[in-house]
Amino acid sequence: DSADACQQERLRKRFARSMLSGEDVVLPHGGDAPPIFEHGLPPGAAELPEAVAHEPDKPTLTYAQKWSLPEADKSLFGLDGLWATATSCDGMVFVWPIEHESATPPCVRCIHAHNDVVTDYVMDWERMVSISCGLDCTINLWAIEDQQRLATIKNDSGMSIQDAFFSVDGDNSVGKAIVGDGRGKVKVADVEVGKILFRMNGHSRSVYGVRAEWDQNMAVTCSWDKTVKVFDLRTGKQARSLAGHHCVCNRIDVNFDMQLAVTCAWEHQIIMWDLKSGQMIKSLPSHRANDVCVDWTRFVAATGGDDSCIKLWDLESGECTRTIDCGFKSCLAVDVDWERGLLLAGSVDKVVKLYDIVTGEQLREYRKARRVITQCWLQKAGSS
Repeated sequence: DSADACQQERLRKRFARSMLSGEDVVLPHGGDAPPIFEHGLPPGAAELPEAVAHEPDKPTLTYAQKWSLPEADKSLFGLDGLWATATSCDGMVFVWPIEHESATPPCVRCIHAHNDVVTDYVMDWERMVSISCGLDCTINLWAIEDQQRLATIKNDSGMSIQDAFFSVDGDNSVGKAIVGDGRGKVKVADVEVGKILFRMNGHSRSVYGVRAEWDQNMAVTCSWDKTVKVFDLRTGKQARSLAGHHCVCNRIDVNFDMQLAVTCAWEHQIIMWDLKSGQMIKSLPSHRANDVCVDWTRFVAATGGDDSCIKLWDLESGECTRTIDCGFKSCLAVDVDWERGLLLAGSVDKVVKLYDIVTGEQLREYRKARRVITQCWLQKAGSS
């Protein structure tokens, strides 16, 4: 009937989108992918010449060939440089130089950090160490310069897809990391000992955003259950629950000193929160944003959305002050150096781009990934 036909069409589109993005599609009830029908040759196709020159198929690269870097490019890495970094669905962490004369700078580090999708990561710029998490249910620490794994911490709940980690924050100076998993648990880990210390309950679905302030013993999270939670790291208890989103809440930026947060969701609004009172301060109509980065000095936010655009928002007036069309199918990750006016954007197109946030001019394009970019970070001058 028509209902079944519509369902099959939705599944076909979902499967086609997954093929375009290079990701696996999870179908309901564990069913097979729906057939994609072909409707024969176009009119006149039989009149084409019999002998048509075709380019030979390109040889398939081996794993080592695919991820190898020329020694000349690897030698460009130095601790005194400033770097753009990104992670992808093929388990990799990539590093590119920001200050390079080429419009497409070479990749100087390409680290196989996880055996599955890297869902989130943060950078310790002083030590040049990445703290990442992934669908392989692990937290991994990698030394970027010598490409050495420093630690691996497995989810103590199990290693199924429901136990995958989706968000992480960490601080090597205190030896702690905090992660959110697919079951809605928020867990604190000791990265020096290499173990999960305790878990915090509150969310009912996957935790896609987490930020922690270890001096204040406070963590703020957002989840696919549409809520924002505030946790006390001393007691491991939920302190507040904030409601206002009507769809999956996927990213968060927090200023702990001001007790403010901004979240985005798979809906056409971003929300500013008062973490102390637990109240919504303001809702801004927006595009469907996948990531948000806030300048808390000027009260400006940058969001990347499914419309391929980066948008800048005046958080006081609620107005969109600039739109940068990145030419992506979808922008999934955004980071901004507000002082230098640089914006880094990662996409479903497997490309990372660097922009002048004032003029909107594209400055660099970073390539190496062969799957969707999941997160990106830009090293700020003087950052540690």
